[in-house]
Amino acid sequence: MTSTINLKTLAAMTQAASKEQMRIYLCGAAIEVDTNGITYVSTDGHLLLASREELPEDAPRNETLGTWIIPTAECLAAKLGKRDMGEAVFSANKEGKVTLTSPSGTSRTFQAVDGTFPDWKRVVPQHYQRPCHDTEKAANNGAIEVNQFDPALLAKLAKFHSLMSGQRQAVPVLHHGEKGYPIPVTFPGIDATCQAFGVLMPHRATDEAFALPAWANVHADKDEQLAA
Repeated sequence: MTSTINLKTLAAMTQAASKEQMRIYLCGAAIEVDTNGITYVSTDGHLLLASREELPEDAPRNETLGTWIIPTAECLAAKLGKRDMGEAVFSANKEGKVTLTSPSGTSRTFQAVDGTFPDWKRVVPQHYQRPCHDTEKAANNGAIEVNQFDPALLAKLAKFHSLMSGQRQAVPVLHHGEKGYPIPVTFPGIDATCQAFGVLMPHRATDEAFALPAWANVHADKDEQLAA
């Protein structure tokens, strides 16, 4: 029994895979295979990427059903050569041995990660609402509270977007929410047959408000003249 897997998506998922060997079950991408398609997920605890690809109505249904964690190295090696970045035939046995076979006939067999991928849907914002900032509070405090993010994670989001969309200058959209809570991220321009999103955890940095230095204030000279 076999199923169809997207090698490009599998490789792109490594952007959110963990490198901590103590959490080996996060060191790769989980694939959840059902009859009608595959859901790809990866997370390192700070960033989560998820993508769902449905099979065309006239395509054969998936037969190898279940969930497997594909190691990061195998996700990248699954390209099976520059000509084989599209779909591949996926099969697995009860011992977790996975085989990927490209349309050109090239195949690769490896062991899936022996572990249980966490219930990733629990960290996805289920009832996201655009924040409504309190303008009166902002006026009194001199600032509006917003989340801060690790720039390294933002770079990974941009890389994932570029790999999935084929755009060299892909720009993910961050849907800012309440301070301290994870936010959803979307990726405009990805193929219509693929649904993908990300979840980004905020980074605790500083609450220090920005104060414009006098040398950069276009009104500073005028204020000094008036004071004189």
